[in-house]
Amino acid sequence: MAALSRRSLSSISRLSRSVAFAAAVLVVPAFGPILSVSAQTSTEAVQPDVENGKFQFEGVLTRPEFVRSLPGDNFYPTTKLDAGAKVIVVGSKNNWLKILPPGGSFSYVQKAFVQVHGDGKQGKATSQLIVRAGSSLQPVMWVTQAKLEKGEPVEIIGEEEQYFKIKPPIGAYLYVATDAVKPGQQVVVTATGQVQPVAPVAIAEATPAAAPEKAAPEAVPAPAAPTPETPAVLIPKSEQAVVPPDASVPAAPATRPTLTADAEPKLIEPVPAEAVPTEPAPRPVNPLAAARPLSPAEAIAKLQSLEQEFTAASQLPLTEQPLAELTAGYEQVAGADGTTEMTRRIAEARLQTLKVRSESREQLLTVQASRKDAGGKLQAQQAEQVEIRDRIRQSEVRSYTAVGTIRPSSLQVARTPIFRLTDPQTGRTLAYVWATDTKIAGGDGQFVGVRGEIKTDPRFNFKVITPSSVEIIDARGLYTAYAAEIAPPSLLPKSTATISPEQ
Repeated sequence: MAALSRRSLSSISRLSRSVAFAAAVLVVPAFGPILSVSAQTSTEAVQPDVENGKFQFEGVLTRPEFVRSLPGDNFYPTTKLDAGAKVIVVGSKNNWLKILPPGGSFSYVQKAFVQVHGDGKQGKATSQLIVRAGSSLQPVMWVTQAKLEKGEPVEIIGEEEQYFKIKPPIGAYLYVATDAVKPGQQVVVTATGQVQPVAPVAIAEATPAAAPEKAAPEAVPAPAAPTPETPAVLIPKSEQAVVPPDASVPAAPATRPTLTADAEPKLIEPVPAEAVPTEPAPRPVNPLAAARPLSPAEAIAKLQSLEQEFTAASQLPLTEQPLAELTAGYEQVAGADGTTEMTRRIAEARLQTLKVRSESREQLLTVQASRKDAGGKLQAQQAEQVEIRDRIRQSEVRSYTAVGTIRPSSLQVARTPIFRLTDPQTGRTLAYVWATDTKIAGGDGQFVGVRGEIKTDPRFNFKVITPSSVEIIDARGLYTAYAAEIAPPSLLPKSTATISPEQ
């Protein structure tokens, strides 16, 4: 009885320490838009149902970016990767890529359910065990990454209170923004977590099989009195498909029978399918030479090639740009089966730009042709060309570091004033902006686009932008006239809205 009481007291003590530690790690700093969602501290989030895609690849980050525990800016980051870092992408959802945990990532499991053996770095689950996403940036662990069954191994890399820090097991994933990753080589992630490169598909012209040697054609004996119904034809011994002649087209003169003087004129019947024309059959078209649908890997490679051609073409005069070839290429990418949503959107945006350019070129050519000899109207012609160039510039999608409504901030941490960039509908802070540009201080309440360098203030862990330019823009043009790395969630299209922890 005494032993039972001691075990009960020990269990109660461990439970009390677990509750205390959990309460401690859920205390989130008040500053910084990353940690300002209070609902997260009271609701445990689990991994969403994001299936692994058939097309998996190695990606390269084009800018410094946070790796997050779930697909959404409102979920806590686990680490931050520099530009040029490589990640293994296994799936996607909306504007987020599902990746294998990068180097330096770790997870948490409770010590009480792990049996340690060997040198203390190995262990196995003694019952079903919840694996939580760890963060090297914040003391949080409320996202469930995976579940281990009894007997499954764990690799211990550290410990904290009553939790082991372990290497993320197979089935644990993290997330990074789609627009921060440039696709690279296609890979395959095996069931054991091994990453294997996939050799590129070589597309070559198909070599037609050697045709069997043809025997000499045999002549069909003609009847004593040939009639229009029984023409004498040659039937070659060939395995090529015979195409029946079109009844609406008159027969070739070589296949028409010769009428005798006393023969009654009759309508010529079409040559039956069994009778082969004397002309050789048309050469079959190589199916690989014709246009065919692209695979996801080929679509991404094709898009990268088209982007280089588009950039080079944009440096040429409008009348010399290969608009038709570029349009055909982007249409092929946009229509490829299994291509990612981001790839399709880029292709569709380019198609819209090419359409405007084609219309503008037609107008320009018309103007040039009609005014070729009108030297006195040169000034009007130049004015119209300027107008056309302005239309082309307006059709291009502008890019900003961040967009939102400028508001003053009560948080002043330096001599330079700091302002908030907020969601116009919710008032939520998206980022902070140093007032080094006079347009910042004078733009209170205006919806603006800001270009500049983003840094994270280490004192309060929030994003601060040092602006290089500030422009007042129309909020309705988001994703049509311009795009931004940081944008108000309330202006996102419904199909790209981030998921909540309950989903």
